Amino acid sequence: MEVILGIVIFITGYIANPSHVGNGLYKAESHHSSLEECQIARHGLDAVCTTEAPYIMFVNSEEE
Repeated sequence: MEVILGIVIFITGYIANPSHVGNGLYKAESHHSSLEECQIARHGLDAVCTTEAPYIMFVNSEEE
């Protein structure tokens, strides 16, 4: 019963304000030679880096 209630609350929250559930779409922004280089480049951005080669930084497309 508690699981069903949790699911209903989650779905209701998503319908009321979907921006709280997801972080939008990410798009490939740049390629880097190392993970460290990628992490330095993403500083201050809403971005993520892949942890295996090829190291690609993905930026939240809603931030632009």
